[in-house]
Amino acid sequence: MGEIFDTLPTITNHPEDYTHTESLDPPENPYAETYAKYELAGMRFQEMLREENINISDGDLVMYLDLAWMAIAKYLWAEYDDSEMIKLCSFAIAQLAFIYYHNEQIKRGIIRGEAPVTQMSQGSRSVTYGSKKIELDTFGLTADVKAALPVRKLRVL
Repeated sequence: MGEIFDTLPTITNHPEDYTHTESLDPPENPYAETYAKYELAGMRFQEMLREENINISDGDLVMYLDLAWMAIAKYLWAEYDDSEMIKLCSFAIAQLAFIYYHNEQIKRGIIRGEAPVTQMSQGSRSVTYGSKKIELDTFGLTADVKAALPVRKLRVL
């Protein structure tokens, strides 16, 4: 019976006697590397979200930035990992990421999008409702985003 108690550690009131071998650092952010690629665009996107009092997770933030860059890269015929082009297009990436976020919220029904009735009249009174949904072209871009982008590369096949 004495053998079991001999193997247990002795408890003392001295904190320096306790050593902890595992790291107490928080786990590394899994999105840090991807977010670093969009550093300037990410800051602008977060600023746009803050102006609207919107908080989203790091994963969603990176997802919208990634979607925006993929659409812009496809339009410009740029390489996906071209860091110089990402820096050059950072404003357009942030703007398009915000548009994607906005349209997703309309799709989920979180914010009101296009009204089913756009124009209504009764007697001499008439009312016209606008659409809040932002229309995208075949590349997934708006005219404003295209205007902020550099000239497309020519691709010879």
